[in-house]
Amino acid sequence: MIIKRLEFKAFGPFSDRGLDFDSALPGLHIVHGPNEAGKSSAMRALQALFFGFPLRTGDNFLHPYDQLLVGGCLRHADGGELCFFRRKKNKNDLFDAKDQPLPSDALAPFLQGLGQDLFASMYGINHETLVQGGQGILDQQGEVGQALFAAGAGFASLKSVLAGLDADADELFRPRAGSKAITQALGHYKELQVRLRGVSLGSQEWQRQCASLAQAEDELRLLTQRSQDLRRELHLLERLSRSLPFLTQRRLYLEKLQVMGEVVPLPEDFGMQRRRLEEELRAARARLHGTQERLTELHDRQAAVGLNRGVLNLADDIEDLHLRLGEYRKGLLDRPRLEGMRIAFKTEASNLLRRIRPDLDVEQAESLRPGLAKRKTVQALGQRHEAVRQEVRQAEDRLREVRRELGGRQAELASLGQPVDAVSLLRAVNEVLKKGDLDAELGSRQDDLLRIETGCQAALQRLGLWNGTLEQALYIALPLPETVNEFEAALQSADEELRLLSSEEDRTVQALTVLHRDLRAIEHAAVVPSETELQACRARREQGWTLLRRQWLDGEDMAKESSLYAPDHPLPEAYEHSVTLADRTADRMYREADRVQKHAQLLAGIEAAEAALAGLRQRREAAQAANEELFARWLEQWAGAGIVPRGPREMRAWIVNFEALRLQVEELGRARAEINAKQRGRQELRALLDQELALVGEGAELPGAGLGEALRRAQAVAERLRDGNARRETLQKAVRELEAAAERAEAGLETARRNLEEWRAAWEEALSFMGLSGNSSPAEAADYVDTVQECLAKLHEESELRKRLKGIDRDGQTFENRVRELAAMVAPDAARLDAALAVAQMKGLLGQAVREHAVWSRQEEEIAALDRQALVDREELRILEEGRAALRAQSRCDDDECMILAERRFADYAQVRSKLDEVESNLAAIAEGGTLDDLEALAAGQDADALPGKIAALRMELEEEIEPRIRPLAEKVGQEKNELARMNGDDAAARIAEEMQEVLARISRMTDRYIRLKLASRVLRAEIERFRAANQGPLLAIASDLFAKLTLGSFAGLRADIDEADRPVLIGVRANGLLVKVEGMSSGTRDQLYLALRLASLELRSKTTEPMPFIVDDILINFDEERSHATLEVFAAMAERTQIIMFTHQARIAELAHSLGREDRVFVHGL
Repeated sequence: MIIKRLEFKAFGPFSDRGLDFDSALPGLHIVHGPNEAGKSSAMRALQALFFGFPLRTGDNFLHPYDQLLVGGCLRHADGGELCFFRRKKNKNDLFDAKDQPLPSDALAPFLQGLGQDLFASMYGINHETLVQGGQGILDQQGEVGQALFAAGAGFASLKSVLAGLDADADELFRPRAGSKAITQALGHYKELQVRLRGVSLGSQEWQRQCASLAQAEDELRLLTQRSQDLRRELHLLERLSRSLPFLTQRRLYLEKLQVMGEVVPLPEDFGMQRRRLEEELRAARARLHGTQERLTELHDRQAAVGLNRGVLNLADDIEDLHLRLGEYRKGLLDRPRLEGMRIAFKTEASNLLRRIRPDLDVEQAESLRPGLAKRKTVQALGQRHEAVRQEVRQAEDRLREVRRELGGRQAELASLGQPVDAVSLLRAVNEVLKKGDLDAELGSRQDDLLRIETGCQAALQRLGLWNGTLEQALYIALPLPETVNEFEAALQSADEELRLLSSEEDRTVQALTVLHRDLRAIEHAAVVPSETELQACRARREQGWTLLRRQWLDGEDMAKESSLYAPDHPLPEAYEHSVTLADRTADRMYREADRVQKHAQLLAGIEAAEAALAGLRQRREAAQAANEELFARWLEQWAGAGIVPRGPREMRAWIVNFEALRLQVEELGRARAEINAKQRGRQELRALLDQELALVGEGAELPGAGLGEALRRAQAVAERLRDGNARRETLQKAVRELEAAAERAEAGLETARRNLEEWRAAWEEALSFMGLSGNSSPAEAADYVDTVQECLAKLHEESELRKRLKGIDRDGQTFENRVRELAAMVAPDAARLDAALAVAQMKGLLGQAVREHAVWSRQEEEIAALDRQALVDREELRILEEGRAALRAQSRCDDDECMILAERRFADYAQVRSKLDEVESNLAAIAEGGTLDDLEALAAGQDADALPGKIAALRMELEEEIEPRIRPLAEKVGQEKNELARMNGDDAAARIAEEMQEVLARISRMTDRYIRLKLASRVLRAEIERFRAANQGPLLAIASDLFAKLTLGSFAGLRADIDEADRPVLIGVRANGLLVKVEGMSSGTRDQLYLALRLASLELRSKTTEPMPFIVDDILINFDEERSHATLEVFAAMAERTQIIMFTHQARIAELAHSLGREDRVFVHGL
């Protein structure tokens, strides 16, 4: 999928903005804008376009919710396109460019079923994710499976996920940990089972318990009642104790108020009002006095001023004369000059007339004016004369030029020969161009093939244990990982069993040695009678007694049996001896019972140890045989591959590396197949080009099998043929146009000659009307007309000046008469003066009169304003007097001194009243809802000196006698109730059974969660291992190359290795072959390692699924310029198949993108 265009119609800070990503290749698109330009808003708009607007969004600060609108255009790999818009709506928010609704799953074919979170993690990366990814690789200690899986899924780290699953599971249950939730719940359940069995007791015990509870409750009730009575009495006395000082203060304040007598009530601001009125009265009187003094002064000034009313009445006439004075003086100055100009104009007109008509006088010049009626016609014809002649010349030149060019084009067209059709050749060239640079691609692929083959050979040599070829590696049968794991577990179990049996045998041998040593020690010390010896002695004794009894009591002859019993002694002596021997043996066993017992125990122990030792040796031999048989079967697993295996753990890692080699060999085979296919395609295209070149007559043999030279030749031939055909068409069109132009030129020449004849006829007619010969040139005719016009113009100027001189004389006389008339009325003395001096004198008198009138007018205005101010001051003074009278009436006083005294008395009264109110407020709080009279009545019957003692006695009884007895009794009542509740078997059993069911339900929920957590952890680890086994080889091969480019060759690549814990881990390989663990890399290098793994996952995924756009958000913040340039180079290379959209606020990134020189795939857009 490719994003062709994004449109921010109404979103965040944008209105009708868009980003156009349409290009031939998917391309690397750098979206650059300064901070606050809307970079983050644009990325949120992209998420909203794909997956809908969130329920709450902060991007409505410019446009309201119902107007938020984003749009875009997507292109699928199959060429299908979808242009659509999305609104902020709960449903039906998708619609097309024609405002028709789209189904909600319209984007599913483009997004490949990805949700918002999965799309953001797999196809998006920002600086925070990059840094967390690098740190995650460090936290995982470079473990290959987790690093590859996290990069492929777009996660920063899986260690926290796995640790979180394990920690949550351990919180629920862990063997031999009693503090875990499931263990505690099980313990609680067992406790409830014990309680359930013991909840029922006898009825007699229940009755006794009820009587004990009733007695304790009665005693507790009496003590509680006594405690409440004491507390009430104590509280009452404490209230009285607190109220006594306030009651005394209240009586004092009431007495003070009574002494004051009747006080006139006044407002709180009465004093402030009185002082304010006094100040305002003083100010008003002062203002009125000042106004009156100023009025008197102004009236005196006006009386001293005298106005010239006559001059002021004629002010407009005097001003008019003064304005006309300049015109009058100008007329006197201009008249001599104008008279000279008049004479000059008349002389010049006479000279001009003599030049063209010497036979006429200047007074007869007007007779020439009728001839000027044709001057415009003469001028127009004169102006057209050269144009008409030029038109004829140009028509002749144009005709000659067209005929010459027509001949040249016809000759060139004939030289081109017959046209050749180059369409088929151009189609073949375009077909080759669509395939790209196959020569370069084949060269690159052959280099890659050599690199892959070299890598495979190196990997095969590193593996060891197997000497087959790379081709055989694809078909060799190896044990499955499950089989290896099974043998590893079986061999470990067998070895552990042998070790345990050997250890047990050694311990048994040591124990048997100790038993023999202890037995020898007992036997060397003295002969220890055994239980067998004692039984034998007693049996002989019983045998002797039987013989003796038969002889004595039954009278039998016991000679024969006696000789057998005791041949050396008579039967009685022999019997007595047997009795003595049995008694002595019993005495010895009694005296040495410990030694006897230990002797017996040692014998029994030796016997048991020998039996156990024999059994252990048999089991060890069987286990040894089973181990040898298991190892033989382990060897058989590898016999088919001709491999003598090492241990299962080593062979598991060997299999992983061998499977990676297989993937590399498969990739080698695919690369060879692709090269062969490319070569066949190149041969077909080369044959097509050769065939098409032969068809157009360019069939010369070209060296080599490459396409480049043939393509360049075909392009040159096609370009030449195309240019030739285009030139031929151009020439044919030009010939047709030139032939038509020649015809038009001939017609134009005929028209120009006809126009020239018509002009000559009109010219002769116009000159004859003016009295000139028809042979006169346009210049001569124009000169004649200009001279006549100039002569008549001079005479007109002379006439105008003569009229103007008469006007000057008339206006001057009128002005002088008006001056004398006004001077006689204003200043009779000035009537005898020159008109200019008289006007100046009258202007001076007018100025003085105007100034005096202005002063008088300002004084009049001020007097009127002062009169108005005086009225205002008097009215304000009256109002203030009324206000003071109102204050006197309010204070019931006739003068100001009385009013001040009333004010002071009221202030004293208010102070006492305020204190009294405060005291009564405190007493009301103490009264707790009662009246002050009730409180007074209670206090009247109490002795203030005795109150502290009463309070102390009550508190002592309460705290030392009552409360210490209440607490134990309350506890006893609670215990009795609990015991009685426990005895109530049915109800208690039901409650305990119900609680047991709740505990069981809780155990079930926790067990389910524990199982899910354990399964999730197991499944995730298994999937990580599966992903590593399936993708480690190709993913590491791609990531290794990218890592070398991103680190500017500081690292030559990556490889997988086994650490001390037998885990596969990532190792960086320096250019000199030095291996560096992730712990030894800098944080910036780890960031680049994570980026290389992410990009490798994208590239590997793009080979099996349609590539998706990769959204990058300012990840180069901490990269220097060189590594930023290298990263952009990697992005540009990937942009041939995958669209990469990178948002950044750094101007240097945009500059670096321009400097790549990859205009075909790198584009910079501004926000």
